[in-house]
Amino acid sequence: MEPLRDDDPAAVGPYALTARLGGGGMGQVFLGRSPGGRPVAVKLIRAEYAADGGFRRRFAAEVAAARRVGGFYTAQVVDADPHADRPWLVTAYVPGPSLQDAVADHGPLPVRTVRTLGAGLAEGLAAVHACGLVHRDLKPGNVILAADGPRVIDFGIVRALEDTSGTATGAIVGTVAYMAPEQARGDREIRPPADVFALGSVLAFAATGEPPFGRTPPAAVMYRILHADPDLTGVPGDLRDLVAACLAKDPGDRPAVADVLAACAAGADAGERWLPDPVHAQIARLDDAVPPHPPPLPPTVPDDAAPAPGRRTARRAAIVLGAVAAVAVLVAGGAVAAGLLADGSGGRGPGAAASSPSGPSASPDTGAGGAPSGPTPSGTPPASPGTTSEAVGRVHDDRAGFSYARLGAPWIDAGGAWTGPGMFTAGQIAPIGPERNGVGFNATSVSGVPRPVEIGDYAGPDDLGTVAARVKTRIVREMFNIPHTEASPHSGPAELPGGVRGWLEQVRLDFPQAAANGWPVRSTTLAILLVDTGGADGGPPGLLLVSVPDALPTQGDLEQVLGSVQVP
Repeated sequence: MEPLRDDDPAAVGPYALTARLGGGGMGQVFLGRSPGGRPVAVKLIRAEYAADGGFRRRFAAEVAAARRVGGFYTAQVVDADPHADRPWLVTAYVPGPSLQDAVADHGPLPVRTVRTLGAGLAEGLAAVHACGLVHRDLKPGNVILAADGPRVIDFGIVRALEDTSGTATGAIVGTVAYMAPEQARGDREIRPPADVFALGSVLAFAATGEPPFGRTPPAAVMYRILHADPDLTGVPGDLRDLVAACLAKDPGDRPAVADVLAACAAGADAGERWLPDPVHAQIARLDDAVPPHPPPLPPTVPDDAAPAPGRRTARRAAIVLGAVAAVAVLVAGGAVAAGLLADGSGGRGPGAAASSPSGPSASPDTGAGGAPSGPTPSGTPPASPGTTSEAVGRVHDDRAGFSYARLGAPWIDAGGAWTGPGMFTAGQIAPIGPERNGVGFNATSVSGVPRPVEIGDYAGPDDLGTVAARVKTRIVREMFNIPHTEASPHSGPAELPGGVRGWLEQVRLDFPQAAANGWPVRSTTLAILLVDTGGADGGPPGLLLVSVPDALPTQGDLEQVLGSVQVP
């Protein structure tokens, strides 16, 4: 980890940068902070690739696929903008050295540690392959050693480099010492067995400190990968057969990742301290080196507030989605910015399909809002689902392509930082007190368009459910990162008058630690409505996000807002 240099950006998208983590062929990696204060790894793509339209298209497609990858042994992709001046990618930050650095600093790993490493990497690759991706560049530098297990990073993204204007025709993309024979030959079709070959090479490196086909010169390494046996001298006997099988020249002769996982797990170290003590100490030092959280921001933003010139990145919304303020107490000590929607890219103007004044309808068992009934987790009966605030006008959002009810007290306009770049384009919030640690609690009714990475290759109403699932996953994963239980009362198509098609996703989150921490919000209901307002032009859908915490007296506001949507 190194300090930022004078010519480094202060922020990438909504992420403030705090240090340099490293760099590679695709770009520079920075340590950053999410709007909510969580440490993240931010990869800023090199300028020469940004000028290549083919690279941008492949990068967008690979990022969209990578966002679906889950599991315990991958560093999840949480955000990206392939359409920025310089495209960027954000993943969860994992404090720990790379396998490359750990072996360089402390020597080869013990055999039980190597087995634990192999089991984790095989499980991580299985998650990557399950999403239709092939890593293509698994190497010690793309493996992070964390206290609770290894993490695979940069999965699938290397494919975006293929056939760019800066890559010669027939050039081989990847790290020579760890590529499979089919990659060394320049085959166009690269399948999961290539990752198994790389896994064998990585395990050999972890056990011996050397890649099995040597380091240099590259041409000689490639020849040995294609024609020579690997040098497994130093690989412990009970690992040698497995590693040799992974390094078979013929992809069909290699074991599946599930078989590698089973073989490694049989002799893995199941203890909490799976790494040698010097590596655990290195992890602790890296964790301590993360810069402290920024100071808390003011708990509210006046409606007419505007970011000061040159200080946009310091003005983040201090009002939060429903119970998200509880998250801020734990992860930021301050305010959480929503940061869920695009800043206008992909929006639309007038000309959407016509509609009658009534809003969307959902399945009859939940109603449009599907507000849950019964006692709250604290045992206090909730407000009547039919209790609503007075409708005093309309919120018109041209970018989202629709309007919806503007509510009176306790609702106020969500202006200022809420509608700044990278945020929503219109909306309203209802403050819920008391504040905790300088953070305001709010119900929200906000609109805009999804981020480009969530829109993906959206082609029309049939893709609404896919986009809605991405938005929902992003909200729950990034904003509600405290222990919670989750239920989905409703998910499915929503019919709007005038033939306009939509999709409604609803999520109920309960927070079991809320009472012990004195939070006024014990649970919240999220409703995500996507509306296809673009008709046949294939433009992105509009998005309405309504969040109603259990502490809001007017619980019927969720259904009232959803039912008021009008497409002009």
